[in-house]
Amino acid sequence: MLTLAYEKVLEGANIFGGSYIWIEYEDVDRLREFYRKFGFTEIKDHTSENNLKMAILKI
Repeated sequence: MLTLAYEKVLEGANIFGGSYIWIEYEDVDRLREFYRKFGFTEIKDHTSENNLKMAILKI
């Protein structure tokens, strides 16, 4: 499902522009590893107002 979402973001980026995908996720090792394997880089020492971690992926 993440692959499908990524493909749609790429389609949008080709039309509208854009360089990065930003995601927020719960601070859980399983999620951190899932997004890392997909290519996301965690933004260390950052926690959102909702107590979520953030990661980015260059597109």
